[in-house]
Amino acid sequence: MKGRICFSILRGVPRDEFPATAIDAAFELMKVPPRQSKWTDHRYDPTSTRFLYDWCGDVLTMSVLSSLVVPDCGWPLAQALMQKYGCPLMELRQQDGDHWDFELWRAGELIASFSTRVAAFDYEGVHSRPWKSGNSEAVAEMWGIPSERIHRYFVDWDALSHGSLGKEKAYESDTFCYGECDQIYDFMRAIGARSPFGSPARLEFDAPTWQTHFQRQPWIRRVIRQISVKIKGTYPDVPRHTPEERRLWKLRKAHLRVVKHDLASMLENEQD
Repeated sequence: MKGRICFSILRGVPRDEFPATAIDAAFELMKVPPRQSKWTDHRYDPTSTRFLYDWCGDVLTMSVLSSLVVPDCGWPLAQALMQKYGCPLMELRQQDGDHWDFELWRAGELIASFSTRVAAFDYEGVHSRPWKSGNSEAVAEMWGIPSERIHRYFVDWDALSHGSLGKEKAYESDTFCYGECDQIYDFMRAIGARSPFGSPARLEFDAPTWQTHFQRQPWIRRVIRQISVKIKGTYPDVPRHTPEERRLWKLRKAHLRVVKHDLASMLENEQD
């Protein structure tokens, strides 16, 4: 199974100032540790992270080179660059080999949010399209490209017929089909971006980041934490959940389920 890959894509960062400006921004971010509960099993430590980046015209694509570092650690750095230059930032993600999604920001304002599987984010079951359906015209205008180049990607795969998945492409020139998470690379090409992974023109730089790691709490603190969650809905040092937050949390837990598939039976049924 594929893991999670995150790309931070910016348009308008001056080439002659990069990556020096990114490294300076990273050191500034290290001055303020991430906020966290003292009761959580996760801790943040300073570490050095290797970033990959590639230019395609004036479009900069960054990602993290590490199987241990959380891919999202590049997001704060990309935000800092967006604020510094006032340029658009697209956070484009491939999610565990299942689907892909993105958010488009500018100056801290969310311009568009899209997922090829909206149900993956709709834990409460209360949203319907156009939630996370994106807006191809807004994206095209912000990115400076024709909307006809990208609008066919804005499809909820779960709304397509089973026969379309893995067989139909958004555009004839594409390599991948609807239902294939690697369609993300066709979309990147359409917006003028290029993945630094495998690119012969890619470059690298190291910058400090906050890295999370697992550190199990002692058993007595885990017991107290569990009691706190049952009573107030949160950890002891976190403000109490509102009734609406508790309702949504219970609804979210009710949606969780474990599914066991018998692969042999599935193949047999498909043959029938």
